[in-house]
Amino acid sequence: MSTLRFPSTAAFTQSIRMRRNGALPGTLFLVLEGVSDKKSFQPLLGPTFHYVPARGKEMVLTAYETLTTEGAKNCLFIVDCDGETSNSWLGRPGLIVSNNRDIDADLLFELRAFDRVSLEFLSDFGLTAPQCSDIGSKLLDYARGITASFGILLDTARHLGFNTKFVDPVTNARRRIRLEDFSDLSTWVENFVPIDPNELLPVAAQVLEWTAAQEHAILEALQIGRTKQCRIHKAEYCSSCTPRRFSNGHDLADVLALGLSQRCGYDVNAAEFARATRLATSSGAIGDWDVANRVQRWQSLHAAA
Repeated sequence: MSTLRFPSTAAFTQSIRMRRNGALPGTLFLVLEGVSDKKSFQPLLGPTFHYVPARGKEMVLTAYETLTTEGAKNCLFIVDCDGETSNSWLGRPGLIVSNNRDIDADLLFELRAFDRVSLEFLSDFGLTAPQCSDIGSKLLDYARGITASFGILLDTARHLGFNTKFVDPVTNARRRIRLEDFSDLSTWVENFVPIDPNELLPVAAQVLEWTAAQEHAILEALQIGRTKQCRIHKAEYCSSCTPRRFSNGHDLADVLALGLSQRCGYDVNAAEFARATRLATSSGAIGDWDVANRVQRWQSLHAAA
């Protein structure tokens, strides 16, 4: 079902009420941020749930507050962490927050889907399995780093109240800036060039038309942010926690698809990469994913109720 059928949160919430009213006893609903999340969960969890994709995080959270107040205990809501989900949402019954920035990043980091994806694409180019694994590992590590830098930059700008969207010159539609909008991205990925948020700032400022004052304010905030230590590992830049918080799944797909294209000899677009990632996510490995484990624990409680 297209999310375009839900023009407002109220309409989305009402659609869930109607589904619940018309469902058979024991039916369980999984309420997700969008269609891509449904495509990620459905192959792993199967037909046990009725999947209800929304149109963004706020729509899901608002529906959660409304419907749980009404006693909708057969609905499980899942949202992306986005690096800044308020602690007030954590630990609530019937609500699960992704471990990484979003569900797509969870598939790559928790279920190691890229191990199988890189082998699928690179082995056709005459590389051995160990060579594929080595290249894939280096590419994923690089993608973690550059997408985390990009996420830090965008989050800093948003926290300052600055715009992070622009009108795409090809589609004429307003969208979020992406790493693929940086003309040097291909060179960076091909040569594994380390990129920090400060180096991304001037190009982002040009694309998004930030003023000199805005660019300076972001730079100052970035400098302050660099001195903050990870609360868990006590490091100024924590290679473990920083990508978990800042690496967006769509940005990871852009970088990894580009890196595979450069190394396997033919074009791999982000949509093809996303499909390959979902297909490579084996249901047998689901026990390694904390989010899926929480879904199954919730399911067992409510199936027995």
